[in-house]
Amino acid sequence: MFMNLLFLLFRFHLVIATNSSFSAQPLCHDDERSALLLFKQSFVIAKFASRKPSAYPKAESWNQEGERSACCSWDGVECDKDTSHVIGLDLSSSFLFGSINSTNSLFNLVHLQKLNLSDNHFNYSQIPSAIGHLSRLTSLDLSMSAFFGQIPPEISTLSRLTFLDLSVNIYQYQQYTEWYTLRLLKLENPSLRSLVQNLTNLEELYLSDVNISSTVPDILTNLSALTSLGLQYCGLYGEFPSSIFLLPNLRFLNLRSNQELTGYFPKFLQSSPLELLSLSGTSFSGKLPDSIGNLNSLKWLRIEGCNFSGSIPPSIGNLTQLRVLNLGSNYFTGQIPPSLANLNQLIGLSLANNNFNSDIPSSLGNLTRLIDLDLYNNQLVGEIPSCLGNLTQLIQLVLCNNKFHGPIPQSIFELTNLMVLNLYGNDLSGTVEVEMFIKLKNLIQLQLGSRSNKLSLLANGHINATLPKFKLLALSSCNLSEFPEFLRYQDKLEALQLDGNNIHGHIPKWIWNPLCHEDESSALWQFKQSFSISEDASSDPSAYPKVNSWKLQGESNDCCLWDGVECHEGMGHVIGLDLSSSLLYGSINSNSSLFRLARLQRLHLADNDFNYSQIPSAIGNLSELRSLDLSSSSFNGQIPLEISMLTQLTSLDLSFNPLKLHKPSLRTLVQNLTRISELSLSNVSISSEIPDVLANLPSLTTILLKYCGLHGEFPIGIFHLPKLQVLSVRFNQNLTGYLPEFHQSGPVKILKLAGTSFSGLDLSSSFLYGSINSNSSLFRLIHLQRLHLADNDFNYSQIPPAIGNLFELRSLNLFSSLFSGQIPLEISMLTQLTSLNLSFNPLKLHKPSLGTLVQNLTRISELSPSDVSISSAVPDVLANLPSLTSILLKNCGLHGEFPIGIFHLPKLQVFSIPFNQNLTGYLPEFHQGSPLKILKLAGTNFSVSMAKFHLWQAYRNSLL
Repeated sequence: MFMNLLFLLFRFHLVIATNSSFSAQPLCHDDERSALLLFKQSFVIAKFASRKPSAYPKAESWNQEGERSACCSWDGVECDKDTSHVIGLDLSSSFLFGSINSTNSLFNLVHLQKLNLSDNHFNYSQIPSAIGHLSRLTSLDLSMSAFFGQIPPEISTLSRLTFLDLSVNIYQYQQYTEWYTLRLLKLENPSLRSLVQNLTNLEELYLSDVNISSTVPDILTNLSALTSLGLQYCGLYGEFPSSIFLLPNLRFLNLRSNQELTGYFPKFLQSSPLELLSLSGTSFSGKLPDSIGNLNSLKWLRIEGCNFSGSIPPSIGNLTQLRVLNLGSNYFTGQIPPSLANLNQLIGLSLANNNFNSDIPSSLGNLTRLIDLDLYNNQLVGEIPSCLGNLTQLIQLVLCNNKFHGPIPQSIFELTNLMVLNLYGNDLSGTVEVEMFIKLKNLIQLQLGSRSNKLSLLANGHINATLPKFKLLALSSCNLSEFPEFLRYQDKLEALQLDGNNIHGHIPKWIWNPLCHEDESSALWQFKQSFSISEDASSDPSAYPKVNSWKLQGESNDCCLWDGVECHEGMGHVIGLDLSSSLLYGSINSNSSLFRLARLQRLHLADNDFNYSQIPSAIGNLSELRSLDLSSSSFNGQIPLEISMLTQLTSLDLSFNPLKLHKPSLRTLVQNLTRISELSLSNVSISSEIPDVLANLPSLTTILLKYCGLHGEFPIGIFHLPKLQVLSVRFNQNLTGYLPEFHQSGPVKILKLAGTSFSGLDLSSSFLYGSINSNSSLFRLIHLQRLHLADNDFNYSQIPPAIGNLFELRSLNLFSSLFSGQIPLEISMLTQLTSLNLSFNPLKLHKPSLGTLVQNLTRISELSPSDVSISSAVPDVLANLPSLTSILLKNCGLHGEFPIGIFHLPKLQVFSIPFNQNLTGYLPEFHQGSPLKILKLAGTNFSVSMAKFHLWQAYRNSLL
């Protein structure tokens, strides 16, 4: 039936098309298709660039040829039905990463009316001034897209705009345990006034997290079409124009977190359309007017953290559409109005941190949709009403720091959805038995305690298994006389408060240092027994048999004290096992007791000999693993699929084992490891392409894939991973690719591509041909530590001065690469260099001189400018470089007397200066401990005593 319907629809379409008297419009204008394709090509697809779960790469479906060449049918593209011009572009949440500027082809789409680029990552580039070319825009959304700098004045010329969203362009970072937010966009010139004064058609304006730092201009009251205004976190100050509240179409107003912003509520009109009103964290003050009851469309009212005072008017009960009401942290007084019972749509109610001094109206029991009720820190009196038991949807009930008295009503213990219950700091009395909490299976925070010390908690040991697993438990002033036994089994507990009780006797050992769990101790012991100790099982000279210290008897029977074992500080579960380099020899399989350690977070078995057994599939049982290191341990065969299910992994090292990664593939292995930071599979047989999915793992800092048989083109998006510091794909001969444009702030420090078929830039012997200059993107890799371009053809270009940008370089090798001209002074500023090879290039070292070049290179170990035209004396400064192990100065036109102190460098092993005919000097007396192994002086004018030379040679031979 469905296929018949499709056929009829297709026939109908053909009839319309063939009988139409009008010629068919083009599927897509060529210039617009070209502009879109160029726009697509200016970005890479990177999963980290979008945060929404619904994100997907819309532009990936765009094609220049074939059935998908008509751009009007492309994902995210909308065309005018009559003209076929592109009038809409929605690439929100499309994984776009890269910079954008005014030359971008996007700004050739002059017919655009709607542009949505939200939830991408534009790499902290500025919003281009060319946005003003899109004069037909009615909707512009650049929110959550990592734009930076001043909002361009050209946006104020887009007079047709009805929708403008530049919000949440922020950078968040963590320092220690705290998270911080930087606002990236600012609105100074133009100011907020200048931005909006011409945008008279605006209906929705969102500028949250834009650094405005000004007063709110009255001109906003002229925007009569405005329905939504979001100005939270903008640094606004001064008095807010109250007439904005009265805009005839305003439904959404959010001014939260502008601490210096003051103001008052106006007298609200009966016809107000307001649905959401948030002033949280501002300095608004005054009383709530009776006219607040006129906002009968209001669904969300949040004014916590302001300076409002007085009583709550009964008219608040007219707001029957309210879902969230938060009046917390103000200066309200009086009673909780019974009219709140009319708000039967409420899911969240907070009156916390005020001065209410009544009881809780029993009518609040009618608010049966409430999920969150927070009344803490008031002066509320009376008993806790049993009617709260009617609020069966409650997840959080907070009544602490009031003056409630009497017993806790039984109905509270029937609220089975509760996760948070806080009754602390009242005058409650009676007895609470721990068994009462058995039904509250979801409860993770419980805070009890009475100021009058009249509340008692009875805790029996036999109900331990059925109690909820608490994370926070405060039992202050609950008349406890001993530590409750049930605490021993609260293995999720993060905070415990027992002050104000009558606990006496000894603190039980399990509070401070819980013994290793018996089942885990047994599992470890059985694991030990399954192996023998072999001196040949580990290659590390410092290896030793850690398990030899494990004992089941005596003082060392606590497995938490065993060598290589780490336990959770609170609960005693084994969470770490490091038996790397432990001389273990034997096979391992899925029956091993190791896989009963279900709480393990770190498992390191590197540098042992597991006798070419396979990695057991039972590794998947260890679902809490964060770090897994099985490197250099003689595992064999296929890597099990179960490792791909260890979704908590941040570090995975399976390198240097005769392993295969075919089924699962590399893609399958890593696609679920979204937290992975370090991935090392060197010398594992992968024999596949590198999957794009690696570019979707934003936490990656290290990728090591040496000798893996990789082939195909390397996904360029991997280079743009925001935290990537180390990338090594050496010796994968069939792996192709090229380096992208790098950004100066890029994190890459080590890049190893030797033995691959990369083009554009490679290490040695990569058949590169062409010139290089200071504009090359190479010199944006400011964290590079090693750069080897030896044995290529750079077409007699000069070494660019921008080499000095790479100030972290440790090793620079330009050997035999047809560089010419003067060696730039900037190399002398690379003070981290330990190895410098400029040999066999038609280079000159005149200005700077050799002395100037090396005088700051105090860490240099290997110096090789052979066949470079130096034509000077050898500077004494070389004798001041104590790290030198190798000096190669063949055929450099050196002359004068050679500084004898160079022979006494403490680490010098190789010294070669042949074919410098005008260089004179003589060999010193060599002491027996001299490190010198290779000495080449042929073709110089050195005066060499043959006896002395033969003595040195005999000494060297004795060491070989």
